Amino acid sequence: MFAKLLTALVLAVIVGAAVFNLRQQRLELMHEITVLHRQMDQDRQATWDTQVRIASRTSPDALHEALSRTGMTMEPAVTRRDIDPDSAEPYVDASHD
Repeated sequence: MFAKLLTALVLAVIVGAAVFNLRQQRLELMHEITVLHRQMDQDRQATWDTQVRIASRTSPDALHEALSRTGMTMEPAVTRRDIDPDSAEPYVDASHD
């Protein structure tokens, strides 16, 4: 009787230790996930800030001003010839004006 009780007690301690270990691993993983999510949020914010800075520096007015200062001229990237091989006129997309 005493051996059965001792065996049950030892098994209960082993199961308890295993459950505690699993709980501790879960807490550590949750902490790591939280740290990674915070890092992702910081990286996402930095990306957005960079995109805003790029957008502000590449606005049409800023580009026109920079090109006029350097004396460079812009040519259309797509010509009407690319769309219609029989045409020699440059293609101008009126939807972007």
